[in-house]
Amino acid sequence: MSFQHLFDPQAANYIRYRPGYPKELFEFLSNVVPNKQMAWDAGTGSGQAAVQLGQIFQQVVGTDSSDAQISQAPSIENITFRAFPAEESQLADSSCDLITAANAVHWFDLDAFYKEVNRVLKPQGVIAVWGYGWLIGPDYLQETLDAFYERVKPYWPPPTKYVQEKYRNLPFPFLEIEAPSLVHEDEWTIERMLGFYSSWSASELYRKTVGESPIVQLAKDLQEIAPSNSMHKIKLPLYMRVGRRR
Repeated sequence: MSFQHLFDPQAANYIRYRPGYPKELFEFLSNVVPNKQMAWDAGTGSGQAAVQLGQIFQQVVGTDSSDAQISQAPSIENITFRAFPAEESQLADSSCDLITAANAVHWFDLDAFYKEVNRVLKPQGVIAVWGYGWLIGPDYLQETLDAFYERVKPYWPPPTKYVQEKYRNLPFPFLEIEAPSLVHEDEWTIERMLGFYSSWSASELYRKTVGESPIVQLAKDLQEIAPSNSMHKIKLPLYMRVGRRR
């Protein structure tokens, strides 16, 4: 099955509801990447990671195979967004100091992508891939959130097995650098949680298969507990692999 356009229907929700990443993540990357001339964010979606990279690097290129996702990316002077697959970046040989894939690498043809990484990365360049796990909410919401996870669990596409395994078993043929354990912490409304879950690939495949969005039932369940505009502390653990070209 091709997943190239899986996120097209959720493109508007993706830019609106997908969170950014902890500033500590980019501080770590800044410390391990010696030069800050060019970064490539592969599978950029609507550009969440690329925007944060743009605060560190002189130039950033964000690529995604989805035109719908790229159309949602913001306009920023030192960031260029292009609709290219991660396996065919169209970037010059040895042009990038850093290559990232945020919540994306598990969707790629890994052999082809890593070949492209080795072509595009500078000799001392760094590749960093990461994803976040299941949302952890407050105790009074967690049982309802867990029930939602179970409802959509059969609809996760095969590539997401790497996410469920916290990237531990992700093939990663690079000289590995020890990465920190990070958690994205925030306060979200119920409405924000529903929007976040609606951007999931499993939610979209559930909707296509069953004929109804799983968010409908989740909204009913959560609204019995708290108003849609009430704020709740959430956590998203991040799983990260970082390395240099061999």
